[in-house]
Amino acid sequence: MPLRVSVTALGCKVNYAEMADLAGRLAAAGCEVVAEEDPADVRVLNTCTVTVAADATSRQRLRRLRRADP
Repeated sequence: MPLRVSVTALGCKVNYAEMADLAGRLAAAGCEVVAEEDPADVRVLNTCTVTVAADATSRQRLRRLRRADP
């Protein structure tokens, strides 16, 4: 059974590009890359914040992920 990995990016366009690259590498290594709302064995959340609002959004997303899939 392959490792189920969810990758999520928040913030700048570089983060989104990095997560797309990571998802491709994980899939090539035999992992099953799943959507954020699906159960996962591992979750990667890549954030980049400059403002207080962005900090709050990142913390909120992390809390939501932890509640959904402890």
